[in-house]
Amino acid sequence: MDLEELLRRYRRGERNFIAINLPDLLDVNLEGINLTRCSIGNCTNVNLRGANLSQANLHYSQMNKVNLDNAKLIQADIYQCNWNEVSLVSAKLIQSDLSFSVFEKCNFERADLSQSNMKEGGFIESNCKQIDVNMSWFSMCGFQSVDFEAANCDQMHFGENEVVSCNFKNAQGIDLSGNTLLEVTLPNGEVVDKQIWESLD
Repeated sequence: MDLEELLRRYRRGERNFIAINLPDLLDVNLEGINLTRCSIGNCTNVNLRGANLSQANLHYSQMNKVNLDNAKLIQADIYQCNWNEVSLVSAKLIQSDLSFSVFEKCNFERADLSQSNMKEGGFIESNCKQIDVNMSWFSMCGFQSVDFEAANCDQMHFGENEVVSCNFKNAQGIDLSGNTLLEVTLPNGEVVDKQIWESLD
């Protein structure tokens, strides 16, 4: 399906577009659309608020200034992506693969990333307040200027990461042992600047 046909049907009120291949999206409003199991290319200035992208293939996608607030990206393939200024407030990325991806100036406040996986990826200057990363796996990643205040990190594997200027104040269940920390605020408000190889408990 080409983009013109999709937009024409969307404007008529249709919302379900399952398992289709989409081209790059630029300056379009697709709020509330159902793109389950779709393949999506690059997106710039796109409104996907409340969209369903569960099991979508976002592999290698470049996203810039995209609104994914309250969207569902459950079991989405977000592998080797570059997302910049993407808003994912209260989005659900449960069981998604984020490996080798970089998220810069993104807003993950109250997003649910439980049971997700990231290897050799990174978050830069992003808001992760009250994020849920319960039972997720982050390994060999970089985190720079990320705010994890009041995050739910229960049963999360978080190891061999480089963590710089990040805030974990009031985060629940976080274990920072086995990571390199530089100017990191711990859940108790203490600021640490060192390699941590043993539990902070």
